[in-house]
Amino acid sequence: MKTCPSCVSKKPLSEFHNNRGCKDGKEVYCKECKKAKCRDSYRRHREKKLAYCAEYQQENREKKTEYMRLHRAGKSRPEGRTVEWTRGADYDELREQRNAIIRKSKKKHAHRVAANNAKRRASKLRRTPGWAEAQEITDLYAQAKQLTALTGKQFHVDHIIPLQATEASGLHVLSNLQIVTAQYNLSKRHSMEVAA
Repeated sequence: MKTCPSCVSKKPLSEFHNNRGCKDGKEVYCKECKKAKCRDSYRRHREKKLAYCAEYQQENREKKTEYMRLHRAGKSRPEGRTVEWTRGADYDELREQRNAIIRKSKKKHAHRVAANNAKRRASKLRRTPGWAEAQEITDLYAQAKQLTALTGKQFHVDHIIPLQATEASGLHVLSNLQIVTAQYNLSKRHSMEVAA
């Protein structure tokens, strides 16, 4: 529990934003008071903020125009990146550059990769009950591989409720598996979609 000096009420730590600069690792004001202070500050300094934004836009008009021109041509890249992440004509070449960087990193940090793989295998074993349908699960993985071969598009077997999710933890059983595109599976990471 922590007391917010603005509303002078004791609240649980979850009601305060994180701030590593503070002794307890939490903001001084609670989330509600912080939101109110930000809103009030914006109202008081609205004209000044809008003027600053307009001035910034004016000063950087050429930079923005150049960025947009390059972006439309598929040549733009974020500052500091060594690989251009575009979908232009040279996308395959750039993807290969990126993959080479990833391969090099995996080789350099092979011990980390091995540790992560071992952790994943152990997690899957812990989450596989004795009654799991081993043959049906194997068939599902084979089906995903066949889909990849037929379509040329990468498919994965995904855990609907992830094995290592923060809000829940699923089992490695047939009813918790689905075939999805690799792009969707990788973007999902350890989260799960909850029906509204």
